[in-house]
Amino acid sequence: MVNSAIDIEAAGVDRDSGAGIVMAYNAFQALEVEGTANIAFGSIIANEDPGDASGSIDAGEGARADIQLQNLGVADATNITATLTTSTPGITIHTPNTSAYPDLTAGGGNSLNLSPFRFTVASDAPCPLLVHFTLTVNYAGGPSPKVLTFTVQTGRTMSIPSTLDATAPTRPPGSIDTLIEGFGGNSNAFTSYDFTHYDVLVPAAHVRPAMELLADIAVNASFVPAELEAEKKVVFEEMNILQDDPDKFLTRRLSETAYVGHPYGRSILGTREIVRDLTRDQLNAYYKKRYVAPNMVLVVVGPLPVAQVRSLATDVFGRLAATAAPPRPSTPIPSLAGGRRDDVSRPEQEAGLGLAWQAPATRLAADEITAVDLLTYILGDGPSSRLNQTVREDKRLVQSIDASYVTREQSGIVAITARLDAKNLDAAQAAILDVIKRVRAEGVTEDERQRAIITAEAAYAFDIETAEGLARSYGQAETTWTLPDELQYLTRLRQVSAAQIQAAARKYLGDDNYARVRLRPAGAR
Repeated sequence: MVNSAIDIEAAGVDRDSGAGIVMAYNAFQALEVEGTANIAFGSIIANEDPGDASGSIDAGEGARADIQLQNLGVADATNITATLTTSTPGITIHTPNTSAYPDLTAGGGNSLNLSPFRFTVASDAPCPLLVHFTLTVNYAGGPSPKVLTFTVQTGRTMSIPSTLDATAPTRPPGSIDTLIEGFGGNSNAFTSYDFTHYDVLVPAAHVRPAMELLADIAVNASFVPAELEAEKKVVFEEMNILQDDPDKFLTRRLSETAYVGHPYGRSILGTREIVRDLTRDQLNAYYKKRYVAPNMVLVVVGPLPVAQVRSLATDVFGRLAATAAPPRPSTPIPSLAGGRRDDVSRPEQEAGLGLAWQAPATRLAADEITAVDLLTYILGDGPSSRLNQTVREDKRLVQSIDASYVTREQSGIVAITARLDAKNLDAAQAAILDVIKRVRAEGVTEDERQRAIITAEAAYAFDIETAEGLARSYGQAETTWTLPDELQYLTRLRQVSAAQIQAAARKYLGDDNYARVRLRPAGAR
């Protein structure tokens, strides 16, 4: 197993006493263990066919799904056939709805369906609509049939900040998606509390048009009124999802409670009233004020010479006006001294408990981030963590419990959330605080420190294993802290001592400086 592990610290297999990531398939091969095939999804691409070339699958249009299967097992998969079905009203799958696949070799062999899977969206189907599909796979060499599920989004689904990807005045709505897909690429966009992010993933040969596209999106959006109104409906639906999901609701409510009166205490989506009353002129005025060249960070990751990328960036983005944005208003971080409490009645039968502490910010305390990262892993990451062992396994007070640390530019947040019976709310809170108190008083063990470092290294490796993941990390670093801090993260992480982890617990996780939110079933006392 050691010989087949990936070394976290350097390229190649693990060669020293440091821990690596075990590659199960390679280990089984080395041990000559017999196994079976294991079919799983690879990529899934659904496009309108036939449609109106808008880039989205809309009501009344046909679509084609290209479904890649891969064999993650240790034996070959042969005689593969797959049948596509759906239970979503308004969706008709064309016959034949079964396709053969080539034989897939063990350890990652993959292929697309040999016959097309096609479906039609009814003309009266509500869009956007999330379509649920089931793919039943029969094959020889492993457990069969294998039932796999996936979803396809019809209609436009981008939130308001992301309408930029379809409304540049030189490009009609939908044409940007079509352009990117024509390159064999894809795009993504999201908004956080501190920044808005856009990325385009394309083959290296298309880097120039991709860069020109991002520049066009950044400064030339037109915000077509009809598109804006359609996006408002999408945002309202996202608000409903956030309200209905108890875990997402608890996370949002914790932030609201911990940051009363600060932008971090508001929903990124805004309120229904603000979104409903938002006009095209208001949105365009904000866009022209904030989406300016000095506010942007461009990151390019890929097999390209640095000189070529710099020349392209200068040529494309150098033409943008260098108008500086006005300073952002600075709101003081509200104090949590004395704590802040909130109880919410919910329709679920299960209760929720959340505790949150303000933690190091990237701009203000970057040197403390690694210690708090490791502290959070030790407290609540996985079955062996202290909270899981004490509160869930030993005391049986919760069904699940987790700890997380989210870094932000002005103030990070450490949150502990749990699902439990309402009768255990007080006891679970007391047990959580007791676990933290022991860390403050006694510190952590060397074994805990080492396990936390391994977990953090693995999580970081997976975050940056793709080109878009690495670009996102570097772009966020340049926006909310510094690229040198990002590049030194793992080095600093490995140097954190048990004493520094204990000091972080003493500094940030006190008995009277946290926000608490309890989700109580309606009618529970």
